[in-house]
Amino acid sequence: MNLAWQLLKRQTELGEHHPDFPSSMGDVVAYHGKGLDDDRRKKFQTEGILPIDTDEAQVGSGRYVSDDYGTREAHWDKDIPANVSVTGQIGVAQDYAERGRKSRRGQDAAVYGVRAGALANQLPMDDSRRDSEWKWDPNLREHVRTEGGREKGGAKRYRFIAGGIKPEALTEMSHDDAKDHAMGNAKNIWATWDDETGEMTEMKPAFTHDDTMYESFGPERAYQLAWDQYRAENEQPSDRQAYEDWIAGGHATAHGASEQWIDDQVEQWKAQQAAQAAAQAELQRRKEAEAAMKQPDWTNQTTLSNGAPQQEMQPPAVQPPPVQPNTHPIQTTLNVV
Repeated sequence: MNLAWQLLKRQTELGEHHPDFPSSMGDVVAYHGKGLDDDRRKKFQTEGILPIDTDEAQVGSGRYVSDDYGTREAHWDKDIPANVSVTGQIGVAQDYAERGRKSRRGQDAAVYGVRAGALANQLPMDDSRRDSEWKWDPNLREHVRTEGGREKGGAKRYRFIAGGIKPEALTEMSHDDAKDHAMGNAKNIWATWDDETGEMTEMKPAFTHDDTMYESFGPERAYQLAWDQYRAENEQPSDRQAYEDWIAGGHATAHGASEQWIDDQVEQWKAQQAAQAAAQAELQRRKEAEAAMKQPDWTNQTTLSNGAPQQEMQPPAVQPPPVQPNTHPIQTTLNVV
């Protein structure tokens, strides 16, 4: 009952209960894996997912920078706010959910769908402090901080949301349902090889995902569609080494497409918010104008029955009382004694 009252006071949204349901925070565009028990679930429902400000949780965003000499000395950059990481790669989110489940008995592996409105508060993707490290420079003979950024290392898998994620931007899903949502209708095709000759033997689907319970979908579908286009535009080589290069090119293309899809969804949400704010401002302006028209301004003018303005009628001037004739005329002569 206490949880129900807290949720009622917070005015929960339909989108918190199903990824297809409408939400003021937009569509689900990324994922965050958690191990859940009842207490953690209630906490996330009322407070959202808040940052854990430890070195392990903050590495990658640049707030904490690891070193390469085993001391785990704390290199903190407090200019970067504490944050929560999310990813467009459903497999990464599922891995974190499984880790959370295994670390505490009695927990479920859950994946939260994260909506576009939450990512409007993400840290800059091109910040060179992302995924940087302290490494020994033999020329300078000191440890220096390497540059990272969006395309460097593991940080390209993640987005970091400053301050955490509000509960209305989260939708809890099971491990398997989250993959179903991420994929939409998609499939992936891989080659099989003869180990002795090194020649390709056949192409077969690694998985086929033609049936989904969801109307919406995630970035994994954009990933697979980009792969399909890459395969159609780039002939697949039969040589194994050339095939490995072809595969690498396909992955890079598909990853870029999925990340761009997320960026586009976030920008669409921002544009929708701006349009709604402008519409609300215009509605308020019209209401104020209508209210002003209904309340006449008596200080300036009145209106005739035909609608033409006229000068306000001034009240008559106050006239002084008339002078009464003097019934006792003033004596103008002197009496001579």
